[in-house]
Amino acid sequence: MCGINAILDLESKDRVNYHMDTLTGMNDRIHHRGPDGNNRLMVNESLFLGHLRLSIIDLSARGNQPMKKGDYTVTYNGEIYNYLEIRKELEVLGCEFISESDTEVLIEAYRIWGTDAFRKFNGMWALILHNAAKNQIIVARDRFGKKPLYYTKHQGSIYFSSEIKAFADIIDFELNRKIAFEYLQSGWQDQSEETFIQEVFQFPKGSFSKLCIGTENELSFHKYYRISDIRECKVTDLSFHEAKLKIRDLVFDSVQLRLRSDVDVAFALSGGIDSSIITAVAAKINRDETGAKEGKLKTFSSVFVGDEMGAFNEKKYIDAVLKEIPELSPAFVYPDVNDFINGLDQLLYMQDEPFVSAGMFAQQSVFELIHKNGVKVSLDGQGVDEAIGGYSSYNSIYLYELRKNRNSQFISELIGFAFHYPDLFYAWVKDKMKRNTSRPSIIGAGFGTSQEAHIPFNQPKTFEDHCIFQLDRLFLPALLHHQDRNSMAYGVESRSPFLDYRIVEFLISMPTSYKIKGGVRKYLLREAFKDLLPNEIYRRYSKLGFPAPLNLWMQKNHDFFRNMLSEALDSGIAGPPVLSEFDLQKETGYNDYLKFIRIIFLDKWIKVYNVKF
Repeated sequence: MCGINAILDLESKDRVNYHMDTLTGMNDRIHHRGPDGNNRLMVNESLFLGHLRLSIIDLSARGNQPMKKGDYTVTYNGEIYNYLEIRKELEVLGCEFISESDTEVLIEAYRIWGTDAFRKFNGMWALILHNAAKNQIIVARDRFGKKPLYYTKHQGSIYFSSEIKAFADIIDFELNRKIAFEYLQSGWQDQSEETFIQEVFQFPKGSFSKLCIGTENELSFHKYYRISDIRECKVTDLSFHEAKLKIRDLVFDSVQLRLRSDVDVAFALSGGIDSSIITAVAAKINRDETGAKEGKLKTFSSVFVGDEMGAFNEKKYIDAVLKEIPELSPAFVYPDVNDFINGLDQLLYMQDEPFVSAGMFAQQSVFELIHKNGVKVSLDGQGVDEAIGGYSSYNSIYLYELRKNRNSQFISELIGFAFHYPDLFYAWVKDKMKRNTSRPSIIGAGFGTSQEAHIPFNQPKTFEDHCIFQLDRLFLPALLHHQDRNSMAYGVESRSPFLDYRIVEFLISMPTSYKIKGGVRKYLLREAFKDLLPNEIYRRYSKLGFPAPLNLWMQKNHDFFRNMLSEALDSGIAGPPVLSEFDLQKETGYNDYLKFIRIIFLDKWIKVYNVKF
């Protein structure tokens, strides 16, 4: 995994020195992504490629980028986990290799199969490749957009980068008010190709683009993978037992692929069922292959201490996993409100855009700890909730669907929901019964109305639609954004075995009754790995991830957060009612704190990046 930059000049041939200097600045802006190499290459008078290397596979100079082989030159960020299998296939076809890197496999795969190679890759990537024979440039991004790629156009050139901050010396940053309003109003982020900066866009996930210098100068996007088409892969003839065996095989194979590395691999262990499964599977693979039983696999976790942190302290669940798997060697970080406040500006800078909650701070703390321990690769449990219905919102969607279809399971599922998730059930009933009362808007008047800013969505109507919606638009894109910036800020490659496209497609294809049973979410996953999990994890129904107790921090530091809201009011981000509305949170236990923290985050981010508003 690395950082990439590129400049494509569509008009002039006499700005070589200017573009090389600009590329140097872009590389410097994202140097944290690649501490093991900082390289630039003028491919021709129109194309300039930059690369920051984080050495994971083939640590020798033969793995350096930009990599040139024959007619092809590439700068690439990510990992092709099945590169060894693809390499064998290519060798049968007569390809020869001079390195052990997956980058060379990528080049040869494209040479043989063209854009069909992207469908063969199992991994995460963003790439810019040049074909000298055709003077053609190919830009592509992985299926789910795990690896970022942004672009902007300025003075006849297209600029590409792994991070938005690389454009800070090229264009003036002006706030995209539509995106900012959606964020303030709903907490939405990364739901479209637009970003918080005007004229800066995300390259679409699951897509590629071809440009021919001089003839085809406009970016046009071609989809090789659509998340919305996953429903066409439905499997209807598997029994529950067969489904358990299948998902188990897929997860083991996915973890095995993602353990491939020429450097140490560790595990981000939150105490939830997802990261516990990944850690347990990796431990079993390691045990079966080496016979090792103690202290061989490193885990890293975030823990909040204090009597009042009970709902946020996952230590007892982490300890249960450590007790069950003796070969784990744990390390912990203990973030607090002072760390959060002192590091907020830096966190906002590294994230490129405002984020939704302080959970990003806890996650960042874990990656910092991983880095301090000299580890470059980390596996985690990201990406399964969206496909299997792991969030609390899925219970109500499932119940609605059962009731609508007059399914006889409605009552038993309702009782199961109430039994296993009593707090969520109470909140759900309370929400259904409460009167619709609107509060004054705390958003500044300069953002216009929701009708002007609304991003159109096809609202999901079924459980399956909701899963795909979460994968494609709602939760996963933002989570992947945060995960990438937090990990790469410390030169750590974060791998998510559950986001293997085979697992996602299989889970989407399964009947809803395999995913939720008796009110218990992720039922199929629990049963498939029951033998590897401690009972505390198998029977754990709450979900936190890497949480942060921001509402408690606000309660203890009300005046401090109020002062930050006052600054946002002065700058026009917040509207006049913001302070009185925040004071009312004292009476409600700060249960509506997120809308206030989004205002603080946006205001501070604008100042950090000197964004025109």
